[in-house]
Amino acid sequence: MYRRADGAFGAAAGGPDIDTMFFANILGVAALLLRRQLDAARLASWTQGVAGAADFLVKNGNLSWYTNGNICLGNALTMALAWRLTGDPKYQGYYQQAIDFVVAPPAPKWAGRGLIYTHRGSHTDGADSIGYFTEETSGLGNPGYDPEYTQVQADILAMLYLVTASPAVLAFLNTLTNQLEGRLDRNTWQLDTSGGTRKTTQGRRIPYDTGSLTVLANLGGRTDLQPLVQPQTDAFMRTYASGEGDRLRGAFGWAVATVIMAQPGNCRLR
Repeated sequence: MYRRADGAFGAAAGGPDIDTMFFANILGVAALLLRRQLDAARLASWTQGVAGAADFLVKNGNLSWYTNGNICLGNALTMALAWRLTGDPKYQGYYQQAIDFVVAPPAPKWAGRGLIYTHRGSHTDGADSIGYFTEETSGLGNPGYDPEYTQVQADILAMLYLVTASPAVLAFLNTLTNQLEGRLDRNTWQLDTSGGTRKTTQGRRIPYDTGSLTVLANLGGRTDLQPLVQPQTDAFMRTYASGEGDRLRGAFGWAVATVIMAQPGNCRLR
């Protein structure tokens, strides 16, 4: 991965914004996990890399462009990581802009996109709500529910909650987790992705290897999920695997990092 003069990452001459977001988030999480082991020059370099990527995404207009739910949430995480690592309040403002946009991108341009509730509960923490952020196949204009990419969204939200401790992010994470529950086989820990707006194949299943369950059980007050953490962890640690595309790019090592950071005694790692 190459850092360009404009702060973007990637060897491609054009369109590096998604690669920049994914890599900046991995770099930022690594910086948080390892900052006490890194020498000052290395930590400063990694911090500069994340901040430069955030600046690129802002200038490129990514905080006001609804690519898909997982990408927009990833942009918000980049801003949050830049804020945590630099302490610069401008990134706090960018983070809030990114979150507000992904929840409710303005109509008419982004009509039908954003956070969709299939059931709006009464609990402020979202524990009784069900919903998803829309995903669509490029060029088809079919925003809707895609289970695999909703798991990607949960991956990102789990880390975003670890980084920000935001009650709003917790509510979104609960909402998405409840949405996925209807597709999850707790015996095999496989997620049915049939008929998604992006993964349309019927009968397709992927491992439910997100660390978001651990975050909710350990830090999010979801005591009902605590008995499920060990069986799920055992399942994905035996044969760690994931989907293709964005799920694979974002998930390599991500679940493990999330689980480590979500241990109650590891507050210094977040």
